[in-house]
Amino acid sequence: MVLLSTGQKRQEVGGLAIPTTAGSSVQNLEAKSVGLHVARLLLVMLPIVLLSKMPAVYVDFIIAELGAPVALGGFLVAAMILTHDVLAALDFARVNQLQRAVNICFGSAVATIGLIMPAVLVASTMVGLPIELGLEPAEIALLALTLAISIVTFVGTRTNSLQGLYTWQPS
Repeated sequence: MVLLSTGQKRQEVGGLAIPTTAGSSVQNLEAKSVGLHVARLLLVMLPIVLLSKMPAVYVDFIIAELGAPVALGGFLVAAMILTHDVLAALDFARVNQLQRAVNICFGSAVATIGLIMPAVLVASTMVGLPIELGLEPAEIALLALTLAISIVTFVGTRTNSLQGLYTWQPS
């Protein structure tokens, strides 16, 4: 149905059905190298990193003057990164499109956990700066259990991310 409404066709290539737009073929698709994509990613990220250095000095100064914990800087950066996704999810929730709101939240969480945190950890290791997550041993254990339960829950093919949300009714 989606293929019909978007004007897409399916072509068989090596036993796989690949959707293509009308007038195009799978043979016209050109594979780009991984190196080219990595170079483009670094080229795009470089101005962002360089521009973020200036506000970081002011934020660090204000945190030191207030006597606030150093982890506040990390919280502010995370809040700044996630603000766009939170506002978009709230907009969809306001118009009763819960699935889209949840998808945005899951996508943001996956991007943060799967992309940003590893990149920060690798960069800090390369530069030689220690990373402090600000977690106590009990909180680290809870985080590990949460990740393990999430893996068990979402790896199954019959799991619905909203399971139980519509069936629960207050008494």
